[in-house]
Amino acid sequence: MKRKVNQLGTSLSITLPSKWVKTIGIKKGDDVDIDIANNSLIVHGEGNLFLEESTEISVKKGSLGYVKSMINNVYRKGYDEVLVHYEDEATKKLILEALEETMGFEVVEQKENKLVIKNIAGLFESEFDNLMRRAFLITISIAEESLIDLKQNKIDKEKYWQLKKTVEKLMNVCCRTLNKGVLRNNPNSKFRYLVIHTIDKIAYAYYYIISLEKEPLSPPLLVYYANTTAYLRAFYDNYYQKNIGSISLLTDKKNTLLWEEGYRLMKKANVSERIVLHHLMTVIRRTYECMSPFLGEQL
Repeated sequence: MKRKVNQLGTSLSITLPSKWVKTIGIKKGDDVDIDIANNSLIVHGEGNLFLEESTEISVKKGSLGYVKSMINNVYRKGYDEVLVHYEDEATKKLILEALEETMGFEVVEQKENKLVIKNIAGLFESEFDNLMRRAFLITISIAEESLIDLKQNKIDKEKYWQLKKTVEKLMNVCCRTLNKGVLRNNPNSKFRYLVIHTIDKIAYAYYYIISLEKEPLSPPLLVYYANTTAYLRAFYDNYYQKNIGSISLLTDKKNTLLWEEGYRLMKKANVSERIVLHHLMTVIRRTYECMSPFLGEQL
């Protein structure tokens, strides 16, 4: 869309697109915020930035993971109203369970083999940074507390299941916030989306270890668990300190943990230990995958 630049006294001006003005509800005398992003100007109105968006989906018979993926993605994408068609009562039950991991999505109407879901909460833009940090800290808490419990061979699986669900709920609302509202115009949003989505996968990897029925972990494996968790904590500290100079050191540490310590243990491990090692090495790889978007945010 092009606009002609006009002279207004000693200043230059352009007109605002009428469709945008009507959508936002801008009136003469209203204030707008203007952000400068390289060679672009981003104008934010104080009105209803995006109209409510609705969609319609069909959820077939399937696993909880499949149903959650369907519900989570319409939520993250930013839809405010969703008409869900489902095949049977078992699928309906899974849909209702999936809704527990979304903030603001509620069933407002039930029909035969149909649910109408509506968002009853606003965006969490002012709370985004706190929500993302909280998801990160809960993931680290899962890692550090489970290490203590594994050393004592005493794991409360329900406790960690609830913590993992909290991380997913926070991840969902962060992704939704990045996809809808003014934050989606922020050039760093795409990088933050990658980081927050990976944090959720790290929480899952730890929960998979916790959920296994297994014998007590060997001392070398507990040390590797501790080193993996320390690596995650180190990334968190450097991420929030915006210390991009740490990337080289964290890369070297990743290589040591994977190619030296990890594969040395893998050669000696039994089947049960190899499964645990696989998930711990997944944590290391996932953490390292956050390095590139972290760097992208700082450039």
